[in-house]
Amino acid sequence: MKEIMNAVIDTFSVFGPNTSRVLMFHMERQFGLKPDDIPANPKLFHEILQDLFGDYCHSLELSIYRQVRNANPSHNSEFIRYFERHALQEVKAA
Repeated sequence: MKEIMNAVIDTFSVFGPNTSRVLMFHMERQFGLKPDDIPANPKLFHEILQDLFGDYCHSLELSIYRQVRNANPSHNSEFIRYFERHALQEVKAA
């Protein structure tokens, strides 16, 4: 699951050097999703991103997905399968 967290942190860092920590703190305080629990809760993570970023969340999810796949092409966690079934379909539809 380290690949997922690295991808999440790296993706959030496009907003600035400390933004990953701020977003993780906000997700835990406002939505109850601890950073270590993100890989096990792809649906909740998606819903939070949708709430925070609107339609831009799909671009963030695509970035996370690609980074995980690039780091490990055979990665097959529920998190990645969820993104394949749901989040990536939204990007294709747009």
